[in-house]
This record gives sequence, C-alpha cells and structure tokens, in this order.
Amino acid sequence: DFKRELHVTTADEKAGFIKDVLSLVNTKASGRRWMIIGFDDKTRTYYGPPDKSLTQNRFEQLLAVYTKPYVTVRYEVVDYRAGQIGMLEILRDPKNVPYRVAKSIGDKKRIEQDDIYVRHGSQAEKPTLLELQALYEEGDQAGANNP
Repeated sequence: DFKRELHVTTADEKAGFIKDVLSLVNTKASGRRWMIIGFDDKTRTYYGPPDKSLTQNRFEQLLAVYTKPYVTVRYEVVDYRAGQIGMLEILRDPKNVPYRVAKSIGDKKRIEQDDIYVRHGSQAEKPTLLELQALYEEGDQAGANNP
C-alpha cells in the first residue's frame, strides 16, 4: 500500500490508518505486507519524507488501543533515491486471524468495534461472507496446528 502522507492525529486519521492496517493483515497473500509512506498512491512517484511524528512507538500505541488481537508492525525510515521514505511492515500471525477493531473511533471515517477489514484491490472493505468464513477457518486451522 502506497501513501503520499500518513497522519494519525485526528480521530478520522487514526480510523483510516487502523482500517488500512487491518485490511492488510487480514488479507491472505503470499509475501510480506507493507505500507510505504512518501510515494503518490496513484502514480507511484516520490512525494516526500514521512511526518517525523511517525515512530515505531507511536504505531504500537495506536495498534495496542485499536486492534485485537494486537497487530505487530515494524517501522523504519530509510533513504531512497530522492529522499527518505517510511516503511511500515505489517506482521501476520495466522493463529490470530481475523484481526478486528478493538475500539470504535472516527467521525466521517468511522470504524466500529469488532469490524473486520480485507483488501479488495487497493480498497479496504468489509469481507464478504465467504471471505469471513475463510478467515475464521484459517485462524482455527492455524491454532489447531500450532497450539
């Protein structure tokens, strides 16, 4: 997921961030899950460095309050050709699927407690019934295989 900028100050900004993280962590995909900050999400051209208030600790605080089970992430700012970018890796434990909203937040971009999100292309949306069933089955199977 590419983001020009990421801000997590207002309730709506926090809600949008949590929705994006949950959609990335819940969607079954091969490979790693990344949110890259500093690139235009449509053109994929470099936009600028991430907000300095974005830190590993800040992300952990938000995710501890608004996700259940807690979504683990790794964040670092790295040098890119044109400047710095933020790289947020979302780590997925299949035993914890589906991850959900722990606490409602937001106004225009409101998310409600217990909401679950997945990716449909580049959009974060609620899962279909079949997707939801598959998430529960994956979590149950992973838990049975790794008690």
